[in-house]
Amino acid sequence: MLSRLRQAIEIVSRPRVAAVLAAAMTIFFAAADFTAPGEINVAIFYALSVAAAGWSRSRRLLWLMTGICCVLSIAGLALGPQPRAELVSYLYINRTFVAFGLVIMAAIMEQRMHMLGRLEAARDLEARQNALLSDSEAQVRATFDQAAVGIALSDLTGRFFQVNERLCAITGYSRDELLARRYQDITYPDDVERNRQLNERLIAGEFPHFRLEKRYLRRDGSTYWINVTSAVVRRASGEPDYVIAVIEDISERKRVEAELHRVNAELERRVELEVARRLEAEQSLHQAQKMEAIGQLTGGVAHDFNNILTTVIGNLDRIAGRMAPEDPSRRLAEAALRGAENGARLTEQLLSFARRQRLQPEVLDIDHVLGSAIALARRTVSETIELSLELGADLWRCCVDPAQLQSAVLNLVINARDAMRDGGRITIAARNETVAGNTSDLVAGDYVRLSVADTGSGMTPEVLARVFEPFFTTKQVGEGSGLGLSMVYGFARQSGGAVRIESAPGRGTVVQLYLPRTTMLPARNERTSPPPMPRAERPATVLIVEDEEDVRQLAAESLEEFGYRVLLAENAPAAVSVLERDTVDLLLSDIVMPGGMSGLELADRARRLHCALPVLLTTGYAEAIDHAVARRPSIELLRKPFRPRELGAKVQQMLSAAAGQ
Repeated sequence: MLSRLRQAIEIVSRPRVAAVLAAAMTIFFAAADFTAPGEINVAIFYALSVAAAGWSRSRRLLWLMTGICCVLSIAGLALGPQPRAELVSYLYINRTFVAFGLVIMAAIMEQRMHMLGRLEAARDLEARQNALLSDSEAQVRATFDQAAVGIALSDLTGRFFQVNERLCAITGYSRDELLARRYQDITYPDDVERNRQLNERLIAGEFPHFRLEKRYLRRDGSTYWINVTSAVVRRASGEPDYVIAVIEDISERKRVEAELHRVNAELERRVELEVARRLEAEQSLHQAQKMEAIGQLTGGVAHDFNNILTTVIGNLDRIAGRMAPEDPSRRLAEAALRGAENGARLTEQLLSFARRQRLQPEVLDIDHVLGSAIALARRTVSETIELSLELGADLWRCCVDPAQLQSAVLNLVINARDAMRDGGRITIAARNETVAGNTSDLVAGDYVRLSVADTGSGMTPEVLARVFEPFFTTKQVGEGSGLGLSMVYGFARQSGGAVRIESAPGRGTVVQLYLPRTTMLPARNERTSPPPMPRAERPATVLIVEDEEDVRQLAAESLEEFGYRVLLAENAPAAVSVLERDTVDLLLSDIVMPGGMSGLELADRARRLHCALPVLLTTGYAEAIDHAVARRPSIELLRKPFRPRELGAKVQQMLSAAAGQ
């Protein structure tokens, strides 16, 4: 019942309804006032119309209805039925007083309307402010909960009292689990003290905020990096209230930084290695250039010495040939000849050192070569090193270059010596060995295994893996070229064998050189019985082209003694002039000559002038011999130094061959 009454009042109090009601009541009361008996003063009820107009909340309507009601109340007295006389003095209310009351009532209603307007405005303002505050709180809550970084509010002891969802996702804890913990509980132990000190200084007001990179412990126990920015919220009095922290997960950034650091470190290491490798290459190149310069100098000296020895050996041979066997001077000449031949062998060793000597494989008895090699090796080691030779029974013969084999043994002995600074033992051994099946470096067959073992410092696996690389060396700068083992390896492979090496730190080194067995017999030394003087079988003209005057003169005199006609030229251009104007049966020329034309070019020019002209070239350079053989297989060669008999025999052989064609 009360709710219905309240609803009815609310309907009546609506402005439009109140206006309509006021108008209807005024009309009703006016009709009653003009028609009802005068005993009832209807004008008093005009107050209800004014009150209803006041509920409309319209000042214009209020005063309009008030004016109408005042006019109607006075008009009703003049125009309406008159009351009885006895009632006028007692009950009749003065209509002027009614009109005055209506005006006062309208003023009161206007004041009420004004108060209600202000009250409603204040109520609307409060409602709007409450709505804005509610929206702001919702935005703050949404921002707090949906932020891309973790946010935590904690008291001054570090206990959380509010956290957002992102922090829960970062730590792996639920909201309730975090609210039951302090920041110290989820911080990596090594970072707690630093965080605590910064918090104390922050609360003390030393700085408004701080930033710290530290590690958190997830719920599963894993560690990850975070960046925390903390600030303190203070009361109006300035006292610290609580701490707000913004937490960002930087694990991925730390991982990228670590990876970048690793990549940079690896790059720096590679750069250092590349720089070191380039420096090593430059040093190796410098060493190779130095060795090449020494080789060229040695080869040039040996070549010039060959020319000298050619003159010495040739003239000594001619002198000895002109003496009677019982002449004492002949013995002196032969002794000098033997010394000159020893000098020729020394020249061959110099050329071998300079790598200008062709490989000249010979059938050798390995024990004989090792016997002479160990004699040379004893001169290269100190007294603190014991050098021994162990030879197996009935060693097989091998077909190799004796000088290169000797050089290989000496290289291995020198390497062993350098590995034993404080002395030790070097053992050179040779054994027969049969390889049953093919291996990575040897084919099945019989070999002589020559080994050089030492009791030195040995090599690490890293060094052992690179030991045969050219220019690789573990010696100090200037103590080795890094080519020794490379030359040994190349010699072994070129000879049809292989090299194997075993070494370990502190256990010494063993280098094994496998040389294939040969069934051929060693050649006899034909120089022990000099050939007879080769006399010319028929008249022939030989053109000798030689820039060294003594060698040219020796060759000319020797061939003239053998019965040949000789023409001389000191260089290739002069020889071309002779070939153009004279008839020549054989061309004898040095290969390396000044004047802009070599012996090979001269041979080509001579063949164009005389297509069937025999050509005999002489030189002390193995490189020149190899070049000549590669380009002109039909050209005959004679190596310096040579004896007159060897020269005469070669010329006689070539002329006989040319005559038989």
